[in-house]
Amino acid sequence: SKLDVLPKLLPHLIENQNSPSKIFFLRSIFDDEGCVSVKKYQIIIEMTNEPLIKTIKHLLLSLGIETAKITQINDRKGKPRFRLCISGKRNLKLFREKIGFFSPQKEGKLRKLIESYKINYQRFEELKTLIIEELNTNSFVTYDTLSKKLKKSKDWIRKIIRKMEKESIIKCK
Repeated sequence: SKLDVLPKLLPHLIENQNSPSKIFFLRSIFDDEGCVSVKKYQIIIEMTNEPLIKTIKHLLLSLGIETAKITQINDRKGKPRFRLCISGKRNLKLFREKIGFFSPQKEGKLRKLIESYKINYQRFEELKTLIIEELNTNSFVTYDTLSKKLKKSKDWIRKIIRKMEKESIIKCK
């Protein structure tokens, strides 16, 4: 049927639109399919249409908004879904300034998230890099020294170290 062709054509139709139309599309799709996760400091969108989510990523990048890689997850029935996340204070602010939400609840949640975003908030990947740099610099490192140097609690450092061990990034003695 004609409806089966639409998911394949939609990305091409969107990319050929003018900038205000692209922004309107992004605002609409994030209003319908997206969410603001205060806990994860992210805007997340998830859908089954892979070409469309790739187009969304491309459109965001054209506006200067960087995203994480598209990840594939399976729903309860084993059907693939594709997830795209926007994180980092700069990217969240750009999203709010250039796209935003029609939904007052989502817009308010994003505003609060940006306002509460801690300057020293460092994502797991950034902390992993800092820990590796510290381990390469000093032959003997304790949780206490890492905690003081990175300004994070010892418990938080322990969790990161354990995860790095599980991922075979480091080996502790």
